[in-house]
Amino acid sequence: MILVLDIGNTTAALGVYQDGALLQVMRYRESHRTDRADFPAWLREQFRLWEPADVSYALVSSVVPSLNAPVLHTLEEFGIRADLLSEPEAVGIPIRGYDTANLGIDRLVDCAGALEEFDPPLLVFDLGTASTLSVIDAEGFFIGGMILPGLRLSLDALTAGAEKLPTVELTEPKGVIGCDTVTCMQNGALYGAAGAIDGIVSRVKEIYDPDLTCVLTGGVAVPLRPLLRTPFVYRPNLIFRGLYAVARRRLSSESL
Repeated sequence: MILVLDIGNTTAALGVYQDGALLQVMRYRESHRTDRADFPAWLREQFRLWEPADVSYALVSSVVPSLNAPVLHTLEEFGIRADLLSEPEAVGIPIRGYDTANLGIDRLVDCAGALEEFDPPLLVFDLGTASTLSVIDAEGFFIGGMILPGLRLSLDALTAGAEKLPTVELTEPKGVIGCDTVTCMQNGALYGAAGAIDGIVSRVKEIYDPDLTCVLTGGVAVPLRPLLRTPFVYRPNLIFRGLYAVARRRLSSESL
């Protein structure tokens, strides 16, 4: 078995692979940000409930540096050999014309997952704390993209900056026009994000390639999907697939 861990700003998740199949996904959520103290304890609890005796390897992708050492230590406690995927070059996707100094490793891993299934050129949207767009050109190079405020982040900022506006949940709208403050906020956030994504895809296709395959992933994608006019392929576990592909290549190179 191979474990893949994705540690994000507001969520973290553990995937279990065996013989190429994703057997199980365990998700950790914290209301605002991934809790630096509680996540390793949560991980230990999962391992106690599900004994990882057959795990041969674990690969970790993280955008929360303060959690890297505690998570790797926790994996070692249970006798699991683990690596942190920290350098963009380690993902195996060639990069063209992009400053990688602050490139989130999760964006490249998403692209690696998409490339396991689709031929380039590709456009990958990951809708989480931030909404990220990553573009793979026709030659298979990562060439950049965009980073937008995520839906939840935008709504939280709106609520924080306007005293009379309530906190709202993201649910699929029943119509375009809101009939009260809550539905106006929900519809504004969701239709605004859908319009932004549709517009961005249209512009990227005009510049680069009209035949780009568009892939959608991320926790916020669920209520947004029905509102998009752009044809997207939805892959909720894209980052797991990318991590598993990288892990498999690493283990194969070791056996040579």
